[in-house]
Amino acid sequence: MSGNRSHRLLIAIRREAVARLRARGCSVRQISILLSQLPEPIVAVTGEPISKSTVDRDIQFIEKEWREKATHQVDRYKAKQLASLEEVQRQAWSKSKLRDVMGAHDRIAKLLGLNAPVMSELSGPAGGPVQVEETNQESGAHALKILQALGEVSKDIKPEDKLNP
Repeated sequence: MSGNRSHRLLIAIRREAVARLRARGCSVRQISILLSQLPEPIVAVTGEPISKSTVDRDIQFIEKEWREKATHQVDRYKAKQLASLEEVQRQAWSKSKLRDVMGAHDRIAKLLGLNAPVMSELSGPAGGPVQVEETNQESGAHALKILQALGEVSKDIKPEDKLNP
């Protein structure tokens, strides 16, 4: 039983070192090498450096923990904000400040994601189609020069000539 406990402790120490190195932007390969170069080297039982596959598994485990912790912290933050907004709402009701009550309602709905998605469309005048006009003749002339340089268009064609597609 104590062997199992000490094995878990070694894994926890290794993962802590892996997490610190990963947070500093080290790659799996770099972490594998750096673990054996620490003042108190972290190596496999054989004395060899920790394998890249072990480091990769440690990183997957660590990143899962980080995601869970982040989710928990976001949930705690939302709960705190919700409590604060509910207090603002209670105070607004007690003072008959309906504008503040509605403001708190809106903030609570946004915080909890209760608002329906908003659809927005881009349209032209009076809701018609968007008008697109070619106004930059220089860009057309530039494109023509490129096509001529590539041999795609005859060098006899001038920018002011009308081309039929």
